[in-house]
Amino acid sequence: MKKIIIICLMIFLNGCGQVTNEVAPENKTLRFTDARVIVAGDSIAKGYGMPFGQYLSEATVVTAQNGQTSIQLANDIENQILNYTPELVILNIGVNDNCNLANTENIKYIIDTCLSNNITMIVDTVPYIYDEMNLAPRIDEINNWLIKEYQGKVHFVYMNQIVTKYFTKDNLHPSFEGYSRMNDEYNKILRWINWRY
Repeated sequence: MKKIIIICLMIFLNGCGQVTNEVAPENKTLRFTDARVIVAGDSIAKGYGMPFGQYLSEATVVTAQNGQTSIQLANDIENQILNYTPELVILNIGVNDNCNLANTENIKYIIDTCLSNNITMIVDTVPYIYDEMNLAPRIDEINNWLIKEYQGKVHFVYMNQIVTKYFTKDNLHPSFEGYSRMNDEYNKILRWINWRY
């Protein structure tokens, strides 16, 4: 079976299978198992300030961590992604890298490692920090590189088109409405790839 990875901030798999309201405590040690879906990345992927567990299938493991950078995930990719042998990974990473263009190498390593393990990917583009729009040109440069490098190889969710300033709770993290808009985009992709739980 072809493995699938979706890299993004947060996935709402509403209506795509059974859901669970169980959320693991922060200090719970995750047991490596065959998880069909991994949500990896930073606080947006984790669902910062949101009840992130309520929209996720029981086949999903959230390994995303608040404040995580691309180099931290790249260095821990086995524990956070590969050891679970997922079919689908949802990744959102990069916003905590302080717009360092050199960190595209870390993002490249994460994506290439997943692809080399025959995992299909959905990748969220790096979101704007709306109260620091002086960083927007550098974020655009990173996203333009990302799209050029991986167009046709991964599925993209274009964060800055989906979660505008008015759909954030603090100029970065999506509000409930912002996550709902992301959910719509993820579901479009899941239907496109004929994903079934």
